Amino acid sequence: MERDAYLQMRALQSTHWWFCARRKVLDALMRGMNLPKDARILEAGCGPGGNFELLSRFGSIDAFDMDAATVESCIEEFGVACVQGKQPAEHPFHGSHRFDLVAALDVLEHVDEDVESLRSLASCLAPGDRV
Repeated sequence: MERDAYLQMRALQSTHWWFCARRKVLDALMRGMNLPKDARILEAGCGPGGNFELLSRFGSIDAFDMDAATVESCIEEFGVACVQGKQPAEHPFHGSHRFDLVAALDVLEHVDEDVESLRSLASCLAPGDRV
């Protein structure tokens, strides 16, 4: 993703109707998931961190994004355990961590290797949990 797109998302993620409405829908969906009280959540392709507040209501968050400057700003601004990575080949959590929920919000449609990316994300799940 172009650096300008990250900067625009960061500026708009709190107020733009798309991001606000999507978080309302996600909140309702997640409430119905019966996640464990302190769920472990991975956000793949977290961008500038606009979903962290919502996701943190349901548990602890780890995240990754392909843009190094964005990763740094997410760590500084939100204190989330965020690392650099890219789907599917450079997925930093592939097979090594077990999460209760993996979220890839507005990500897979931008990845050429979408099926491989989904498989890679699924490798992070505890048995019976969700992408």
